[in-house]
Amino acid sequence: MSSGRENINSRVEENVAIVSLNRPERLNAMDTETMKGLYEIVDQMAKRTDVSSIILTGEGRAFSSGSDAKEYLTMTLYDYINHQIIGNRLYQLIEEVDKPVIAAVNGYALGGGFELALACDLIVASKNARFGFPEIRIGLSPGGGFRKLLGNVGPYKLKELLWTGEFLTAEELYRAGVINRVVEPENLLDEAKALANSVVGAWVAVKNVKRVINETMARIFSHRDSTEAFLTSLLFNTEDGKEGLKAFIEKRSPRMKGR
Repeated sequence: MSSGRENINSRVEENVAIVSLNRPERLNAMDTETMKGLYEIVDQMAKRTDVSSIILTGEGRAFSSGSDAKEYLTMTLYDYINHQIIGNRLYQLIEEVDKPVIAAVNGYALGGGFELALACDLIVASKNARFGFPEIRIGLSPGGGFRKLLGNVGPYKLKELLWTGEFLTAEELYRAGVINRVVEPENLLDEAKALANSVVGAWVAVKNVKRVINETMARIFSHRDSTEAFLTSLLFNTEDGKEGLKAFIEKRSPRMKGR
């Protein structure tokens, strides 16, 4: 089994599986092994007959700050491409699970962490949650799934979001129809469980509704293909990409050259 499972907590409460990223010291950043571990546990929960819904969340003050940039420093281009493929397989698994998957977002959901939340069927967020794609700040771009936002925020706001790396609040995304509930931080899991339990138990119908909606979204926005992973892999090998990562680790502003 992947050692990444050590970075995941999981339990089942009254037919609801609660799966938590557990790297609070890294704001639940997902290195390659953690993504593998999360895939294994979500897949396991999806197959359990005593589990009707799955909640994804994070320990500490973040849902997930995205991919672990420190790991990027040791990666070859092949390693980076593989990392993107594993991430996209994880998001696809969540989209294809024939049970409701709910993101309970506490704190930061950035980059791949935002995409992880977007892969879920429903999102409950605490009032202090912040969402964004900061990859541009280190010369990269998101690796998969951000096109889902096109139907909510539109192409103009999405370009601004991706080009500036700005963060959005839970309330802003609620108004855009991306988030289902905005709640007090101390009520986050209770509200997510209540939402899970409110789903009518006609599971064959639930599964089919999920499939129809997701397949329609895929046809309209092509939200799950290899384009994002391919493009960010090209950026990983640019001068700006290498400088951005180095500057991030050194906690300084990057000196971008546009090449």
